Amino acid sequence: MTAAPMTESARNLQAHSAILGLLNVSVAFGIIFYFIGRYSIPTGVEEAVSLLLFVTIGTYSIIMFSQTSAQQGLSTQSLFWFFSLWFFFLAPLTQYMVGDVEYAPLVGSRSLYLSIVLLWLIVFHFCYSRAPQLKFLPAVLSDRGRHREIAWFNLIIISTALSIWIVAYAARYSYFILILRLPDPSLIDGSLAAYLLTNLFARPGVVVAFLLAVLKIKHMKTRTWRDWMATGYVFLLFCVTNFPTSQARFYVLAVAICFLMAILPRVSRNGLFTNVFLLTAMIGSSVFNLFRGIRQDYDILERINFSYLHEGHFASFSNFGHVVNFVQEHGIRWGQQLLGSLFFWVPRGVWQDKPTGTAEFIVKEYLEWEQGLTFTNISMPAIAEFFIDFHIVGVVGGAAVFAVISANIDRWSLVIDHSGSLNLRSVILTSYVTGLWLFINRGDFQSAVAYTVGISLAVLFVVTVASRARNAE
Repeated sequence: MTAAPMTESARNLQAHSAILGLLNVSVAFGIIFYFIGRYSIPTGVEEAVSLLLFVTIGTYSIIMFSQTSAQQGLSTQSLFWFFSLWFFFLAPLTQYMVGDVEYAPLVGSRSLYLSIVLLWLIVFHFCYSRAPQLKFLPAVLSDRGRHREIAWFNLIIISTALSIWIVAYAARYSYFILILRLPDPSLIDGSLAAYLLTNLFARPGVVVAFLLAVLKIKHMKTRTWRDWMATGYVFLLFCVTNFPTSQARFYVLAVAICFLMAILPRVSRNGLFTNVFLLTAMIGSSVFNLFRGIRQDYDILERINFSYLHEGHFASFSNFGHVVNFVQEHGIRWGQQLLGSLFFWVPRGVWQDKPTGTAEFIVKEYLEWEQGLTFTNISMPAIAEFFIDFHIVGVVGGAAVFAVISANIDRWSLVIDHSGSLNLRSVILTSYVTGLWLFINRGDFQSAVAYTVGISLAVLFVVTVASRARNAE
């Protein structure tokens, strides 16, 4: 019995995947040779096993990212494998070469940490393709067969109201927080509620308002000067309240991905564009950071390098290793960290023993004592969140849960694109959550869950207020 011949589209997709694979291999090994040229490779059994696991994880991630980006473009699955490629292969390999000189040195067995990471990747891959459909997701995302028509008056009112709140919030402290990434005074004086409402609801709400304005203009058959004036006004509010250098890098990337998927779905589904876009974003994040503060001692040419891969913000692999060491010494947390993440909104005045984010917890309860580290704004990957609570069982179960959620988001996103629907709630919510997927993988969970919930509520609120439902034609 002969196999069925491949269709032309299947052959094109296979060729596309191969080209992207060669591109990713070239970039990855270009960075590797850069570090090999500067640092010597230690020898020994542990080092040899670690290097073998590095190569295995790197090859696995390159193949899967090339394949998924060619098939889906920007999706939660392709972002998962991109995260694995950069943070579980390139970043730890550069740390391995330089000896963690830029960050808290990782002690212990790297081969153990890498083996657990490989298990995480395998379980995710296995469960993604077999993920069942979540029944509640269509109920949350769907407008029940009705499209929503954007009303300019409603859109201008809601975007203006949210912008006034944001500017008034800045006026209490400093207008500079609207244009620069500075320590937020409200976190110092204890105004957590104001911080959450402003940064996790109001600011994303203005982003959604501008996105709705662009979508309305895009789908209008005829456009008048009033339409352009209204769009320009909302764009001005967007620039004032969401200036890129005042935001966290992951949030800027999430907004960019959201706009690409919602406005240019065909472009965002292109595999080559996805590769170039994400590669540019990762390398550009180091450059982007130079413009987020007022400094006089920057030599931009000297500071543009790959050192950010092994600093606290990006050292996901090292931080996971520190979590493994903590668990070996002090035991697991039995779900306390995940519980604190899910109930982030409960005030500490009500729940005095509410766990802090896992990143802050590990710094204060382990790294501060072991290595004198006090900087708490570090990455804490999803695998670490499940491991610190439930050990290996948590890694397996967490990867399965991640895969099921990821698969359902991607399925729904593909349905929206193929149907050509103007179901605004579905389009924007799936695009925004996909944009946040790198941050959700990077962690920590308490911050990631807070942002995801806040932004989701902002999307539902603004879309509902700024538009009116109509029956689909």
